[in-house]
Amino acid sequence: MTLSWIKSMAKMISFLNLALFSNFLISFSLQAQTLISLDASGRSGENGSVEHDYSTRRGSASGRGRSGNSASPSTPGQSGGLIDVLMKDLSPDGSIEPQKVFISISGTVGPGLVDQKLEYMPSSQFILFDVHGGRGGNGGQGGDGEGGCNGRDGRDATRSFSGENGTDGCPGGDGGSGTPGSDGGAGGKIRIHMDQKDTHLLMLVKTDISGGPPGDPGKNGRPGEGGRGGQGGSSYSWTTTRVVGKRCDPDRMVNNGNGSRTVQKGACHDVTTTDRHTQSGGFDGRNGADGVIKSGPVNGGTQGLDGQFQITIHQEAGPSQTFTRPYNLVLRSFTMEDENHDGIFEPGEKVFVSGIKVQNIGEIPTPKGKSDVLIFLGSSAWIIADPHMLKAPQIEAGKEYT
Repeated sequence: MTLSWIKSMAKMISFLNLALFSNFLISFSLQAQTLISLDASGRSGENGSVEHDYSTRRGSASGRGRSGNSASPSTPGQSGGLIDVLMKDLSPDGSIEPQKVFISISGTVGPGLVDQKLEYMPSSQFILFDVHGGRGGNGGQGGDGEGGCNGRDGRDATRSFSGENGTDGCPGGDGGSGTPGSDGGAGGKIRIHMDQKDTHLLMLVKTDISGGPPGDPGKNGRPGEGGRGGQGGSSYSWTTTRVVGKRCDPDRMVNNGNGSRTVQKGACHDVTTTDRHTQSGGFDGRNGADGVIKSGPVNGGTQGLDGQFQITIHQEAGPSQTFTRPYNLVLRSFTMEDENHDGIFEPGEKVFVSGIKVQNIGEIPTPKGKSDVLIFLGSSAWIIADPHMLKAPQIEAGKEYT
């Protein structure tokens, strides 16, 4: 026996199909579709603005960096409204069309009225009652500040002028303020009224009373960088030479060619000195200050509170009763036995399921009279289930049935 076959058997048993039989059959599947939607849900809040970003790099501006714009605030999600309706099964007893049911839904849905007649055929459709809260708006994003201008470099020194100082860099622009995300709206309220004989219609009901999700956090804009200070001009140095006197060599006697001697005057030379000159360089400019990071709150919103669901059952005799959960059958235990009692489940072999125990964990007893609870096994790609159905009696809230 393959592992896939074993898993399929377990899934078939654990996914117990519960249905109600009146003039119609309702079954559930994971691909259930909406037959009709009664919508009183809250609208989503508005998101905060996303502001334009300047380049934060220094030197981006020609002067002081521009500050980023602050974001607009978000708005909270709208709370869900009220659905207050009466549901009725209009199908006559002993209908000649056992596979069809006629349903009436009348009352208020939000600010409007509803008076709808539905013709329901066996399917996996449901009626959605939707009062979920709206999503909170996302926080706004402040714009990034612009980088300040860089300072101008000073002119280098020459023989005539000292070096110029560099100018200061410009301040960067401040980042824009972000805004926080807003809270989700609270779920609304659903009130369904029905006669006791029509409680089988609750099998068709699907509700959404959830609170709206919170808005995402906002973001403060980044500040622009301060501009770089300009470099001071370089210094300049040079030398000059000047005559400070003369120096003569001593006279000396030289022999003439005829044997006589004469006095030769010593040569004279200028005595010079070298002077060093310097024109100082300029000072570097100061870097501009970075822009300011805003510290306002940019936190996300909070989840909206769930709403309320009420079912009021009008008794045939006695006062009406109000509940917050319908009946809900869950599988508690079962027994499986193979055909030849060897404890091995083989492909193609019959497997008997017995001792199926279910419990009603809801607040309302399962329907009785016109509608009965049917318990059956579902088929799959690996399993062919016998179409036999078990009819269960009315199961009170909290009670079990085997």
